[in-house]
Amino acid sequence: MSTVDEGIVLPAKLMSNSRVLEEQTNILNMLNEHFTNISNIIKKAAFVESDFSNLKDFIDSKLSTHTYFVIEPITPFEVKKYIDKLDVHKSTGLDRIGPNILPYCGPNILPYCGDHITTSIAFIINTSIVNGLFPDALKEAYVLPILKGGNKEDSKNYRPISVLPTFPKYLRDT
Repeated sequence: MSTVDEGIVLPAKLMSNSRVLEEQTNILNMLNEHFTNISNIIKKAAFVESDFSNLKDFIDSKLSTHTYFVIEPITPFEVKKYIDKLDVHKSTGLDRIGPNILPYCGPNILPYCGDHITTSIAFIINTSIVNGLFPDALKEAYVLPILKGGNKEDSKNYRPISVLPTFPKYLRDT
């Protein structure tokens, strides 16, 4: 195993079409190619023959009784409650704002600044929901190769794990 930037651990060697890759850049490129093609492999294998008419009928029947739904705006207080529940041992994403730092930004610790942080986060979440837009910069993630088991030199034995920025997790969980 070898380590690249950000503490990412890669296999020392990886097999690709009966070639042995040993250079980190080649290993990263091979894993990237494998991860980006997984959906094509699954799509072709699992969904080509599937019949989704039952699912469509079910969804249509549920939606026909509801003309709309409302997402209530989130308050700065709710943002603070969410921050307090964050698992501080989770990884930090590309935003470099880790869950271990956010609890120290609340109004109890930084009375003036903490209120601005929770108010700003609530504003961004509410604006995103109202406009149906999500900031592009918050869609980026680290993708880490995690060995599922088996031969560590076979790219097919790895699965991608996305380490998201901490902030977008609010939107997912609200």
